[in-house]
Amino acid sequence: MIVPDKVLEMLMLKYFNDGGKKVLITDKDYDDFSGHVANITNQHPAFHCNTWKHVFRHLKKKDGSAYPASPRTTQTIAEYLGFEDWEELDENLDEEYERILK
Repeated sequence: MIVPDKVLEMLMLKYFNDGGKKVLITDKDYDDFSGHVANITNQHPAFHCNTWKHVFRHLKKKDGSAYPASPRTTQTIAEYLGFEDWEELDENLDEEYERILK
């Protein structure tokens, strides 16, 4: 599954509100983000920075398409955003997105 743009925006807003950088550019930025997510979700070891580059579509396949996120990655994203699992996040995505943007 390709992580929806709304979820990517929610990840960045939460990270920024938690004291992280506004943009992820370097490997260190991604490592910092990964460590932060791992600490919040108790998912250890933290994901490699390339996992997050795939999620945010900063690394793509040779044909230019996005890599799908694994079930472990989508579960971690859901937990980081305060949901029990991806299904709950998906069911509440539009409402949560609107709430976060306020």
